[in-house]
Amino acid sequence: MVFICCAFYAEAKPVIDFYGLKKNHYASKFDIYEGENIILIITGMGTVITSAAVSHLLTRYSAQKTDITLNIGIAGAVNPDYRKGEAVLCNKVVNIFSERCFYPDILVKHPFKEGTLLTYPRPVRGKEKVFYKGDLVDMEGAGFFEAASSFLYVHNIQLIKVVYDFLDDLSINKEEIYGIIRDNLQDIDYYIKALVEANEIIKNPLSYEDEEILKKIAQNLKLTFTMEI
Repeated sequence: MVFICCAFYAEAKPVIDFYGLKKNHYASKFDIYEGENIILIITGMGTVITSAAVSHLLTRYSAQKTDITLNIGIAGAVNPDYRKGEAVLCNKVVNIFSERCFYPDILVKHPFKEGTLLTYPRPVRGKEKVFYKGDLVDMEGAGFFEAASSFLYVHNIQLIKVVYDFLDDLSINKEEIYGIIRDNLQDIDYYIKALVEANEIIKNPLSYEDEEILKKIAQNLKLTFTMEI
């Protein structure tokens, strides 16, 4: 199963449309949209509510460690090398309030730039960006990652942020957000499929021939069951 977390509806709408997700009208705590193998939740803004939403989602659907979850949304860019509308895969997440750092494992090839995400407890204006070293700024990423890491393998927890501004304007244009996320969904879908494929390999990394060879080795060495495993 693939779980997708977005902070607000404007971020979620292009994902809902792309995958044809349908709203679960029985969900009351958070808005949840479901597809065949994809479930999306709108978490709300901020680390605390995001952590609660992620925990609720993964508990409600009995998530397995090999399931995948992604945080998809917009972010402000500190790095001037980025361009508006560009998707960035986060390889480090910093909770500015607690100063804790998290490191998503990126194991498969992808079409994105990579960068460090700084999660603030409030909206950030440009003048504050000089105090911390990073590439992007948001309000949810650290809460998402810390909560999800209690349920899933770290390599299955990914954050993709689309550059919306450069910390110079706090206004939000919903149509513009829809457009820049929609324009990156082909690449995001490619990455999701690559993650799913990688997890299938991890679930069953050995061929039949490999397993037969290992059984013969275990028999020849007269290993106990535990040693064989």
